[in-house]
Amino acid sequence: MIGARRTDDAGRYAFADMTPASDTLPVSAPSCWPAALAVSVASGASTPTAGAAGQPAASGLEGIALTSGGVPVADARVTLPDGDRATPASTTTGPDGRYASGILAAGGYTVIASGYPPTASTLRVEPGGRHSRDVQPGHPQA
Repeated sequence: MIGARRTDDAGRYAFADMTPASDTLPVSAPSCWPAALAVSVASGASTPTAGAAGQPAASGLEGIALTSGGVPVADARVTLPDGDRATPASTTTGPDGRYASGILAAGGYTVIASGYPPTASTLRVEPGGRHSRDVQPGHPQA
């Protein structure tokens, strides 16, 4: 690794005193999917130039699993299959019924709470802030 840089307020970055070579530039930013860009430093050039734009992502989903009586459900499984039925996120509720996912791609998801009779609801995730969705598993003691 040559080094790491943060962008300035205009999104610019620079690596100085580079030797001619081709390499991969990993790019990451909050609320964006990481990217890897191919860069080349030509002979006689001291700084490579490359556009770096990460695809926006939602920061995730959080919520609480509750019975119909409002009691938190611990150890319920919450999965988030997308429109292609892939499962990009899956987690288990804590003792207080709360759950949180990692970063999600923008798009449509189904929120499924299981471990008890499963329930499902649809959700649209947009780039930007954290999303919230409470769930109500079909718990027999609900």
